[in-house]
Amino acid sequence: LYEKAIRKGMGFFALTDHDTMKGILALERELAAEYGTELPIPIIRGSEIKVKDRAVGHTIHVNVLGLDEAQFLDLARRRKSLDAFLAYCVDHRLYHAYNHPFWFERGERPKLETVSSLIARFPVIELNAGRIPQLNHRTATLAAHYGKHLVATSDSHTGQVAKAYAMAPGSTVEEFLG
Repeated sequence: LYEKAIRKGMGFFALTDHDTMKGILALERELAAEYGTELPIPIIRGSEIKVKDRAVGHTIHVNVLGLDEAQFLDLARRRKSLDAFLAYCVDHRLYHAYNHPFWFERGERPKLETVSSLIARFPVIELNAGRIPQLNHRTATLAAHYGKHLVATSDSHTGQVAKAYAMAPGSTVEEFLG
C-alpha cells in the first residue's frame, strides 16, 4: 500500500487498522530498515477505534490520527464512554473523525436523531468513499448543517490507495492534522 501511495504522489500516508496499531508500527519498522529516517512519504500513526457507549446505543467507528502507543492504550480504556473518549482526544489534541456515520454493526438499527447528534459532537466527519452515494449525501448534508469538516478517506479494505483521500493545508504531519 505504501509503494502504491508513492506512485500516486500522496503527501502523507496513514494506515488505520481496526482497534490496533500493529500494522502501522510494523510498517514503520520495515520502512526504517529500507529507507532509514528519510521516508519518501511521512507516516501518520493512527487507528480506527470502535466505541460502544450504552448511552449512544450502537457502535461507532472513530479514526484517531497522530497518536502514540500509550495514547492508543489510554483511548482503548475509554471505548465504553464516548464522553471520556472525546475528552481525551480534545485534551491531547488528537485528530479524531466520526467514520461512516450510516454504517452499522450487524443487527444495530440506530435512529437518524442519534446519528445526527453524534455528528454534532465531532470536528470531522468521514464520507464512506466508494460506498453508497445516498448515504454520503446524507452525511454531507448533516455535516454542513453542523458546520463540520468532511473527509473522504479510502476505507478500502481492498488494498486500493488514493481512491479517496484527505486534502488539507500543511507541509508537516502536525500542520496537516491541524
